[in-house]
Amino acid sequence: MLNGLGLGLVGTLLLPAGLPRLAAALTMVLWFTAPTIRRGVSGHSETTPTSAWAIGVLLTAAAAMFVGVDERGAMRAAAASGLLWMLGVWATRRVVAALRRRGRLQTPTVVVGSGKVGVELAAKLRAHPHFGLEPVGFLDARPPQAPSPLPVLGLPQDLPAVLLRLGVGHVIIAYGSADEAALVPVIRDLGSLPHPVKVMTLPRLYELAEPGDGDVWGYPLVPLRVHDPRSHPWHLKRAFDFVVALGLLVLTSPLLLLLAALIRVDSPGPVLFRQTRMGQWGLHFEILKLRTMRHGAAASGSWEAPADQVTRMCRFLRPTHLDELPQLLNVLRGEMSIVGPRPERPEYISEFEVRIPGYDERHRVPVGITGWAQVNGLWGDTSMDDRARLDNRYIERWSMALDMRILLRTIGTLAGGRADEGHDGGR
Repeated sequence: MLNGLGLGLVGTLLLPAGLPRLAAALTMVLWFTAPTIRRGVSGHSETTPTSAWAIGVLLTAAAAMFVGVDERGAMRAAAASGLLWMLGVWATRRVVAALRRRGRLQTPTVVVGSGKVGVELAAKLRAHPHFGLEPVGFLDARPPQAPSPLPVLGLPQDLPAVLLRLGVGHVIIAYGSADEAALVPVIRDLGSLPHPVKVMTLPRLYELAEPGDGDVWGYPLVPLRVHDPRSHPWHLKRAFDFVVALGLLVLTSPLLLLLAALIRVDSPGPVLFRQTRMGQWGLHFEILKLRTMRHGAAASGSWEAPADQVTRMCRFLRPTHLDELPQLLNVLRGEMSIVGPRPERPEYISEFEVRIPGYDERHRVPVGITGWAQVNGLWGDTSMDDRARLDNRYIERWSMALDMRILLRTIGTLAGGRADEGHDGGR
């Protein structure tokens, strides 16, 4: 966000001085800072430094457009920036805290865990409304372990249904009877709700945690990432996929035509290999690859295809990954992404979901041509448990910067060999 804001400010300098430049600057700054201001005001931090910074930047941009862009004007703008930022911190802190003490700007919050710590935390939030979080009840398998006027709304596994029924978008995970490992899929499922959800947890050994903006009357709350496929960054990822796939198809079309001709000469049969795979949300689609096995060869469940079934082109296509190029068509159709968990065949997924924890949660995002597990060496006959763990970790920490990192590491592997991609028998 900061990079985009900086580029936008620089871009306004190319416009004529005066009203056009001022209008463009204010529009741009509002575009980039409005979500930040909204999140800061609705959060629980007493100081709301992010909101103050955003307001300060807005005022600074307006001032800079008035004082000009020469050296003296730049110095004045820099001085005004520091002053306005401090003013924004002071004003935002006072206004938000005053409104919250009057019962305004309160965010309804569900506390998962009705043990002693959870009940105490809820009591502190009720006693100190300036934090902006209003507990509405607990989720636990047992009644509150200390006196509390708040009700038990259900079991921890009922969290998505309770949030949907009450329209609540804030959750605090405190100590309770629920097993933490069992809470992971429940929290991951929150991304499918029609409204955004913010989740924070009170860590074990919280007494030794470092202080930060998440402290609530001595209780440090750590934010957890909830994957939301409807968020703007994921729309940006889809746009990036489309542009990159289209560009690569255009650039590699002569190579694809040459490879298609060589495949036809090498062995009879179709150029493309098609196989059913499972994509996002469990939807099936036909993955496309250049054929590297003899036409009519039986599909194999082993990691390596029999030597007498592969074509001569296979020895070139698979080590160079060129057999994957037709998957750019899958990306254009929205069935795949450039980067994401690798897709598997449905018959194997039903087996993996039973014996591998978290395997089905990989399908929260579009499957990809390359992925975090693959650039870490997990292809062929490697641990599926490790793949599922790395794929889910990729989803939790996803960003466009991480995708760029994976793409760069993928390019670095193109010159090296690889084992056969798992369960692609028959191609």
